[in-house]
Amino acid sequence: MSFKSSTPTDYEEMRRILTVYTSPYSGGFDLKDTFRLPVACAFRSFNITPSIEYFYGQNKMDYNLEKYDYGETYRQIVNPEFVFHNGSNVEPYFAWIDNQTEKVWIQTNDENHVDIHKTWIRGCDELNNLYMLDLYINVSDNSAPEFIKTLQTTFNMDVGDT
Repeated sequence: MSFKSSTPTDYEEMRRILTVYTSPYSGGFDLKDTFRLPVACAFRSFNITPSIEYFYGQNKMDYNLEKYDYGETYRQIVNPEFVFHNGSNVEPYFAWIDNQTEKVWIQTNDENHVDIHKTWIRGCDELNNLYMLDLYINVSDNSAPEFIKTLQTTFNMDVGDT
């Protein structure tokens, strides 16, 4: 596909394939994927942004798909799968979907899960059209702060004569 012309149709087609992130910084942080996957074969796909931020060890946390306008797309899927980008199942690794409430739930006490997890909620509708929701789950470290100097504490207790 060539984008030498600048017609609105060409621009819209290009926008479905690439997402451009502008930044005043260079190399100061990881950029998100710029390709909107898998537009080439999906009937409808969305990049859910921003990513879900979760600290390992905290209580389970929910992400409401309906609240962020993805509920309608999710309801089109007959048998949704919740998978990593490599195709392996997310459930019950550290996250799962509650079909009744249309919420993604996250909970883990395992420090090995600290990472950015690239996931998809995918499946077909009754007409066999593929729907995909691209979702990043950032499981952050929840360790105690490391102090530069030894923490000094003092405790004074005046005990009066009794």
